[in-house]
Amino acid sequence: MAEAPPPQTGDAAVREFIGFFALGFVLAGVDILSRGGTWGKVCGFWVVGAVLSTVAFRWKWLKTKIGSRLVASLQQVASDARWWVAALLVFFIYLGLAPLIEKIKVASSPASASHAITGTADIPANAVTATIDVPLSLPYAIHGLTANWNSTVWVTAKDNGHFVVGFSTPAPAGGGALDWEVTSRSGRAYVAQPVHAATVAASAVPKSRWLNLDDAGKWQFVKWMRSDPNRCTAVIAHYSTPYAQEITEEYKEVLKYSDWTIFKGEPNEDFPFGISVISPKSNNSDPIWDCAIMVQNGLRQFSNISVPIKTIDGSAKTPNMGKCQDRCIELDIGNEPEPTPSP
Repeated sequence: MAEAPPPQTGDAAVREFIGFFALGFVLAGVDILSRGGTWGKVCGFWVVGAVLSTVAFRWKWLKTKIGSRLVASLQQVASDARWWVAALLVFFIYLGLAPLIEKIKVASSPASASHAITGTADIPANAVTATIDVPLSLPYAIHGLTANWNSTVWVTAKDNGHFVVGFSTPAPAGGGALDWEVTSRSGRAYVAQPVHAATVAASAVPKSRWLNLDDAGKWQFVKWMRSDPNRCTAVIAHYSTPYAQEITEEYKEVLKYSDWTIFKGEPNEDFPFGISVISPKSNNSDPIWDCAIMVQNGLRQFSNISVPIKTIDGSAKTPNMGKCQDRCIELDIGNEPEPTPSP
């Protein structure tokens, strides 16, 4: 009777041992991917895992191609519990140390260093914007913007080598100064030789033709309008003249950002020169009347424009007011006022 072949316990141990390492490389790739590693490194680990899986699957064939002494050594190692324990320890040590090693590498890499640069820029008189030149390339963070006059400062644009800021209040007549700080986030910090003082290119924004408002003036006008909790509704009617059309567009922009509701009215032939208001008035605490007063005071304060108010009965409406869904005031814009004669 022929003897049965001996059990392949050694081969089974080798396949499982190699399969364990294949699984380890696959899981290591997943770990690297979860920590934001590059796809090249992840795929490298997965390729090694795939090769080891193939070796384990084809072990019976492969062992006939290599020396018997090497096969015997591998079977001895795979059958020794001490080697399994050592392999498990290596795997768990990797899981514990890999994130720490990655943090140390990132922290010590020149590409991750933060380069803080501070400076003070001279701002010309009446400027409401400024371009600050900095020796940095994107990405970088901007903080510590402080003007030496009473103004809010915000960043309007950022690019390699410079950023642009805006001021809610124009620089004073004698000019001003802006303290700034930028921090590089890339390590590619210096695109030019380091500088000790910032250069600034700034220009005063011209004021609008009719309301005499620059960007900062419009912003102040809007803030003043929004400080009143009353949100108003108005219907605007204007002549088809350049003056009436242009001033309507200028003022509508202020009203829009002040959260007013605006309707379009139709002109008639008896509009006064300039801007005038028609408002219902039932009593001195009528919210609609407050809206009319806000128009009058705002245009006088910010644009030096005098606006007359014509009152009608609190329940009455002009034809244009009929376009509003609720009670509203009417703003009429006629022909350009004639210049006031010099004394």
